[in-house]
Amino acid sequence: HLYDVREVLEGLCARLATVNGPAERWKKALAHFKGPMVRHVAGGDLDRYIADYEAFRREMIEAAANPVLVQMLDSILERTQMLIRRIIILPGRAEQGLAHHTAVLEAMCAGDAERAEALRRETMRSAKAVLARYQKYLL
Repeated sequence: HLYDVREVLEGLCARLATVNGPAERWKKALAHFKGPMVRHVAGGDLDRYIADYEAFRREMIEAAANPVLVQMLDSILERTQMLIRRIIILPGRAEQGLAHHTAVLEAMCAGDAERAEALRRETMRSAKAVLARYQKYLL
């Protein structure tokens, strides 16, 4: 149920961050996701990958500039943090997540708020599907 709500809120966050911030703001993050983040995943440095992802997510939340959204997303993150760390170790999940986040950033750099929202929502649906598939092993 949390991922159903998170999908909508994360999508809204991506849309608002794209609308509120200039596209230039996201180019540095995109370069990071195409460079160091690829190396983190390839090298199995999932702690670094998660830390860098969380920094990007925090920047996106701040750029959304909606205090109610911030509060809701922070609350959900606290409740899903353990699941995120369990899901990331599953075969291919880090690579899949990296591809999703990179696509969102590309849409944000293009100033395409609707596409950024749709892609972010797709990312959350993907995480939910992985969780459902492995739930009996992870929980």
